[in-house]
Amino acid sequence: MHSVRSSRFITVALAMALFFALPSFASAQPLAEEGKGAAPRYVAVIDAGSSGTRLTLFTRVNVRGIAPQEAYEASISTEGLSSFAESPSRAGPDAIKPLLDQLDIFTQAQGLAKGDVPVALLATAGLRTVRLSQPAAVQEILNSTRASLDASGYPVLGNRILPAVMEGSLAWLDANVLSGTVENKKKNVGIIEIGGASAQVAFRARASKGPGIVTLAVNGSTVSVLSVSYLGLGSNLAREDMQERTGGGKICFPNNAAGAPPTTYDTDTATPVVSQEANFDLKECREAYSAVVTSVGSRRSPAARVAPTDLRSTPGFADSRFIGLGGASFSFSDFQIPSASSSRPALVSKVRSTCTGPNAWAKVISLSEDLVSPFADTACTNGTYVDALVFSRKGVGIAPKDFNGSPEFDGRSPSWPAGYATTVLHP
Repeated sequence: MHSVRSSRFITVALAMALFFALPSFASAQPLAEEGKGAAPRYVAVIDAGSSGTRLTLFTRVNVRGIAPQEAYEASISTEGLSSFAESPSRAGPDAIKPLLDQLDIFTQAQGLAKGDVPVALLATAGLRTVRLSQPAAVQEILNSTRASLDASGYPVLGNRILPAVMEGSLAWLDANVLSGTVENKKKNVGIIEIGGASAQVAFRARASKGPGIVTLAVNGSTVSVLSVSYLGLGSNLAREDMQERTGGGKICFPNNAAGAPPTTYDTDTATPVVSQEANFDLKECREAYSAVVTSVGSRRSPAARVAPTDLRSTPGFADSRFIGLGGASFSFSDFQIPSASSSRPALVSKVRSTCTGPNAWAKVISLSEDLVSPFADTACTNGTYVDALVFSRKGVGIAPKDFNGSPEFDGRSPSWPAGYATTVLHP
């Protein structure tokens, strides 16, 4: 799975009740408390994801019709915090300090005082996964990152794990801010995002209470959003699950009879596939992934209690036009599917024609000079997973006509860090 590859002027505040509406939020610090006082002009968000850690600086632009803008993005990304489970004291020095050093260069060049640039570190599914088995290690990791933040001289807005439901709802917020629909009940932009460890689905709900529903206070009014995060349905974890179920996953990787690099696929899993033995089969691969979606999606956590197949019957789903984020979008760009055609028929056709047959690996790497290992290694299996999760009736089941896999608003794709910045810069 790839890491993140890299409207209207509104006032946004998250209701404090949001974090106490569901049991898993009891220990979470409300976002509203993080931004007390006058709204800052800048906020730096450190996205500590499962596949890497990145820093983006956002600024408030007082121009009607423009959402918070990216002022700077660190030119490097560092390891995901989950990779420090066995060496938690290194998380701050190795993952956070290099990003803050990059921010120093920018703020000094711009003449910005550090006191005017608050920083929030928010970790996502990778660290949530580690917390299940190594809670003490996670706390040590956060202690280490906090020490680096404190030593930086920037005000600290947050240093914690982002509640799963917020990952989807903040991405939803950014998408609807950019499209100008956040206050328009008749036009709904839903999001489905596939990360490395988890997948998020969010759309405007028709009820104010219920499983997975959170309430955002937006410009003096409230918006109900159904936001569900499925830990284990990120492309990395789903692929590992699929491989365990199928004895290595040979049906989900292209054949490489010529023996060109790579000689193995997905070597970081317990069951790597020998390239020459792989033999991609779209139907069988999709069925294997559907079994993963069914199994993982049925593990209803207290914060979710909504299986992927339940979403279609939830009021608000049928009224939404969905966009793909993260891995749900990357597959369309990997297979060079234009925005106008970015739906299921185009994806299935391109995956089948590219990934099947002897020495299909040659066809995969011919797609683009930019599509190189490790992204090319998993292009076929990830494309099939997108089909199974997004479109299949055993998954979320979004109608192809209601999905855009290549969304862009003002030249960028929506993200939860930008949604978080909105809550801080426009409280």
